[in-house]
Amino acid sequence: HVTAADRRRVRCAHCRTTTEAEVEIGGSVKCDGCGLTLVCYGHFSRRLAAYLGFEAT
Repeated sequence: HVTAADRRRVRCAHCRTTTEAEVEIGGSVKCDGCGLTLVCYGHFSRRLAAYLGFEAT
């Protein structure tokens, strides 16, 4: 089992692109697809193997 990782996969809720980046839960990352600044939310999808990312306001 993986207990720690430097990089997270963040799935954009707007364009559905998955971005891999060094980001903490609650941190911000730029989407590789649409360019929006996303907040890395704590919800993890086992099906997509990625955290939910939504537009930072």
